[in-house]
Amino acid sequence: MTNPSPTPLVQQYVQHIRQCMFAHRNGLVAEKLRQAGIPHQLILGCLAADLAAIAKAMSTQMANDSATAMNVAQVLWKDKQSREARLIATMLVLPEQITYDMAQQWCDEVMTTEEADWLCLRVLRQCDFAILLVKQLVALESAYLQHYIGYRLLLHLLNYQEQHSLIAGDVHLVEYLNSQQEREPDALKMLVQQILQNLSAS
Repeated sequence: MTNPSPTPLVQQYVQHIRQCMFAHRNGLVAEKLRQAGIPHQLILGCLAADLAAIAKAMSTQMANDSATAMNVAQVLWKDKQSREARLIATMLVLPEQITYDMAQQWCDEVMTTEEADWLCLRVLRQCDFAILLVKQLVALESAYLQHYIGYRLLLHLLNYQEQHSLIAGDVHLVEYLNSQQEREPDALKMLVQQILQNLSAS
């Protein structure tokens, strides 16, 4: 997917966001994240609350220009070197603006489970096509992070009664989840078991 070069206004917003993130850097957190194996070259160690505050302030500034907000989010998401840029991108995207193709692309580009969690919580769970995306993600071959996104997204959807009923009534999906219990590595197996326990408790 090709996107045009960012406009001067988009670049201005992106630069301001980077300055805000740098002002909230936390060396101790950053070092712990590096030791944990986070792959990004630039890790500022910003806390979730600080990133949320920055995103809220920027969203207010861009409230009347949703196209610019989307472009800012895309520029930040493309920055694979920066942990904080990619996380804050998920808080600037408006779920009603994201297309299925864009959601697929972002899921394909996720680098860590942290990014996956934020993407599911902030964006994907609010998309009309969320269940369709889940089915596609969990069916992919040899795609650990995409399976993780699918299962995490499914757990979010089960919190909504209407979605819970749809998922529980999808015989093929439930059968597939049951079959995946023995196929997935331990971390993903635990997510599948949580999903099935949630369904069986309804």
